Amino acid sequence: MRRISFVPIAIVIVLFCLPLFVGLGRTDLLNDEAIYSYAVDRILETGDWLTPRSSPGDIPFLEKPPLKFWIVAAPIRLGLLPHNEFGLRFLDALFGGAAFIYVLLIGRRLGGWMCGLIAVTVLFVHPPFVFDHGLRSNNMEAALVLAYCGGMYHFLGWAGAPRRASAIAVGLYFTLGFMTKFAAALFLPLVIALAVALVPQWRREVLRRWRDWAVAAGVAVVLIAPWFVYEHRRFGSGFWRVLLAEHVVRRMTVSLDPDHVHAWYYYLDWLYENLRHSETLALAIAGEVLLIAAVARRRRGPDILVLVWFVVPMFLISCSPSKLYHYAYPFLPGLAVAAGLVPAWLWRVLQPRAAPTGELVQRWLASWNARVTAFLRRPAVAYVLLAFAAGAIVLAVLAAAGIRVHWRFSRTIVLRNAQVLRPWIVAFVFAALAGRASYAARLLIPLVLLTLMPSVAYRDTLSHLPEEKHPMRDVRDCVLGLIGTDPPPGTHVQLPARSFLHPYYYYFRRFGGWEWLDQPDDLRLYVNLFGPAARRPVLVGNQRYLDFREHLRTADDAFRAALEQAAGVPRGSTSVTYVPMVRVLDALLLLPGRYSSCSTDARSTAAR
Repeated sequence: MRRISFVPIAIVIVLFCLPLFVGLGRTDLLNDEAIYSYAVDRILETGDWLTPRSSPGDIPFLEKPPLKFWIVAAPIRLGLLPHNEFGLRFLDALFGGAAFIYVLLIGRRLGGWMCGLIAVTVLFVHPPFVFDHGLRSNNMEAALVLAYCGGMYHFLGWAGAPRRASAIAVGLYFTLGFMTKFAAALFLPLVIALAVALVPQWRREVLRRWRDWAVAAGVAVVLIAPWFVYEHRRFGSGFWRVLLAEHVVRRMTVSLDPDHVHAWYYYLDWLYENLRHSETLALAIAGEVLLIAAVARRRRGPDILVLVWFVVPMFLISCSPSKLYHYAYPFLPGLAVAAGLVPAWLWRVLQPRAAPTGELVQRWLASWNARVTAFLRRPAVAYVLLAFAAGAIVLAVLAAAGIRVHWRFSRTIVLRNAQVLRPWIVAFVFAALAGRASYAARLLIPLVLLTLMPSVAYRDTLSHLPEEKHPMRDVRDCVLGLIGTDPPPGTHVQLPARSFLHPYYYYFRRFGGWEWLDQPDDLRLYVNLFGPAARRPVLVGNQRYLDFREHLRTADDAFRAALEQAAGVPRGSTSVTYVPMVRVLDALLLLPGRYSSCSTDARSTAAR
């Protein structure tokens, strides 16, 4: 076994793992995050760890096993993490960082450390993989990606040097994935089984050491079965109807949400756009071509495993009508490792040829003119030439990193580095004149590889990490501060039936009762906004509020009288009145009466 160097691991930790923790608590919990965070909150509030609750309505959450909720809730209960957005997301970032380390190590097995480093870079600059339902959110994808990466790495470890501990590690990672996102983890054993079927040596080894995998499977069953037995005894067939019929079979064959139904090429389309945006499209395509060629030529087991890891699951999930891009996240590391093969291959092919090429140029220059050559080789002249060469190399490196230099004198551009090749040619010429052409040639390959790095996309990713956007948390804290020890007023909600209510419910349920109407009701809306005894926060859609104001403006006297009587306000006081508000996602939180101090306008005025 090759010795592991900790320098590449340290590079990945510093450049990719630690940044995942930057700004974790600076955005609101959105989309599915709100569902899972509510489940964690209710575990901590009720002490019921076996059957978490779902929002809104506090119904049992039976869609998926609860391991991820336990993992998040436990350190918060023990006081190791704060009970806020940062604490809820901390372990996802940790899992994402661990997955990056595994990708690095898998890449090392296939193409060396450079392959692993490039693979991690490709994943880190993939915007949705990090930011959208990704490694920095309290969803299930970070744990699932770790399960796949850890499982694949330990299987490769077992295949290289069969040990029962490695097989058990694969079983434990499968348990993590299965108890986190249920059927989504099944591609892990499927990919491994297909790779074993395609590699004769692995088939023989699996048959010879079948007890390793029997023990691994037994460990997984022992860890997985108890929760399913408990929920079956508690809910009977209803448990399986929710878990299997609705959230597996229906999701994969019909879809739970019409908005999730897409064409078969949906994943390829999104993958293309995100790879292009992150400057890694060429690397990914070339990497897959190299990997397919390597499989066809050598049929090595690790190459086959990584190829199957990406291709087979992507094909299968593309056949399902229900598609969301984050379903593909566990399979992107396979594509990233393939992309990392390109720089590794270029290094192996070009680096040995660099020095001889430089020496050939050097000999040609030496035979050109003896007097000129002798003059250029004088120490003082050579040092000046090398200084110019070093400056040009710096410009080339800056250009590769996406940092542009423009030096103007008056209106004339004296120096700029819009390309990598031009300053390198200048550096090579100066170094060759100073008698160091072979050294300059050796620098060409690292510079070429540096141009393949998505440096601009990396900087873009870093710049997005500390962004702040938490209007729901801010208004929640403000309103709760106003309520104090008073009876909570509750929240009146008028949003359509298909609205995604979970983020609103997560942040505003602490205002008290949650009164939700999926149909417009001007009378109830007016009473909650203007009735002196009933004023409370009101959550409505933007168009719904505009329709309400227009209805008030054009209402007849009878309707106005009915509104005023129901609200308990003086006759004739009905008017089209602006209500202070905060825009939250796709809705408006209207803040009448004393809650108006929490509105956007009031807080902006206070800030000035």
